Amino acid sequence: MITNKSNQVRSIVVANGKAAVLDADGTPIRHSDSILENDRIVAPYRYVNPSQIRGIFVNSGIIRFEENGAFLNFVIQESSSRTIMSQLGKIAEAVIVKRCAESEESNYEMFCIATGKRAHRKTARQFKAIGTGLIDTKISHNQHYNPKDTQRDILFVNEGDVPALMSNATLLAGNYAGLQVKTSNEIINYILSDVVTVRYCVPMICLPVMDVSGSVWINRHVNGGETLQVVNIYDKLIQRIVRNKNYTDKLIEKNQDFFGDDLSTGKFESRLYEYLRSRVYDIRDIDVAAFEEVMIMKDLLEQLVHGKLGPGDLMLESETLKSYLMSLGLWIAAPNVENNNLHMAIR
Repeated sequence: MITNKSNQVRSIVVANGKAAVLDADGTPIRHSDSILENDRIVAPYRYVNPSQIRGIFVNSGIIRFEENGAFLNFVIQESSSRTIMSQLGKIAEAVIVKRCAESEESNYEMFCIATGKRAHRKTARQFKAIGTGLIDTKISHNQHYNPKDTQRDILFVNEGDVPALMSNATLLAGNYAGLQVKTSNEIINYILSDVVTVRYCVPMICLPVMDVSGSVWINRHVNGGETLQVVNIYDKLIQRIVRNKNYTDKLIEKNQDFFGDDLSTGKFESRLYEYLRSRVYDIRDIDVAAFEEVMIMKDLLEQLVHGKLGPGDLMLESETLKSYLMSLGLWIAAPNVENNNLHMAIR
């Protein structure tokens, strides 16, 4: 839960281009927008527009309308966590598409990842992201609407509704550029098999929803000493893959042209890192605002699944909804014209 409180700062760590603020216990601060003020962490007020929350839940198909009101558009399974994760992927798809529409930089980065090349910005501006399972796509780009698409959650189309192509592809033989969105409490376990078997022909955008601290962990020793270890999604995947010969053999077999024949341990790990960097992406390395927005939506989705909020609360912007948002440290505000999203403002 996000709150607007101050914590004593122990240190700020910068490693491999990433920064983390550690509190007095040496624990990374979750809120990436926290700032320092007189050696203390001060979390800014965060303003949210309820109509945009409503838009995400409707566009993702999680809430449907009938004559007598709004209803959840999914069945709550025996495992509430499984229900939440299955629906959160739809929310993540909708949020990423929204962020691409709001932010030229986010659209450019996502477009480059999907196409597999550093495109000219003028080219990227000609394409917009659409979700293959989103209601907006069903209405405005019906030929690309396919909730059962097993490869692409997101496509990029131009004004003529023609999809962008992956690098070295052609309309006749090549693949459409796209993104597969993955959300999970245990992201490495969730995507490991997909990576090894090369399940997708497009890159994966991962949202590790339980790893809110980012890439920094503190390893404590019994003797009182401490070491700082910087780990990212690639390090974790490599550790799992190289420890399992079946994984390495299968990956090499399916990517012989990439890995080649000279595969000493050091060279393989280096090549593996390069391979993963073109196929797996942590959303926080691309657009941290998208990640934080999904985390807010996750909180609300949990309330819906557990019956503490109803679809009508989101549709009507009820006092119950507003009270809950404020309990998360979120303040109700109108949309930000310059950056129309769940935006931040410093107190």
